[in-house]
Amino acid sequence: EDRAKEEEEKQNNAKLLAQAVMAPQGGGGGPSPLGAGMPPPGGYQLGGNTAQSHAVLGQSLVGASQLQKQLEADKKLRRIHVGNLPEKGTRERKIKEFFNTQMKAKGLAVGEPVKDVYYNANGRVAFVELCTPDEATRCIQQLDGVEFEHCK
Repeated sequence: EDRAKEEEEKQNNAKLLAQAVMAPQGGGGGPSPLGAGMPPPGGYQLGGNTAQSHAVLGQSLVGASQLQKQLEADKKLRRIHVGNLPEKGTRERKIKEFFNTQMKAKGLAVGEPVKDVYYNANGRVAFVELCTPDEATRCIQQLDGVEFEHCK
């Protein structure tokens, strides 16, 4: 219920912001003579109730900040730590191929589940970023202890 209210408020704010931004500069003129989708010769500016426009813009920025935090949290949920990697010859490409192959062979994913690999050769560890948190969970549950190039 709260999420529905938040979503409705965001949509209303987006509409108000769009209306405020679409007011032509210079106080008149109507639609652009250049055609649909083109700004009038003076460009667009915040119009109408400027205080309301600024409030809507501020709420939009807060929403964007919250979205950025959520994306960062989601990224952490999609990463798995892989340790005890071989000292020589291991590259991001090999790790990515190994996990993609293993996950597809075990029916844990469709397509290419590995989005990216961050490899630290000195520490012999990697962080494997998968496409979804669910794939990361399944990978941990089903591939823990699997041998990679003679290392477990």
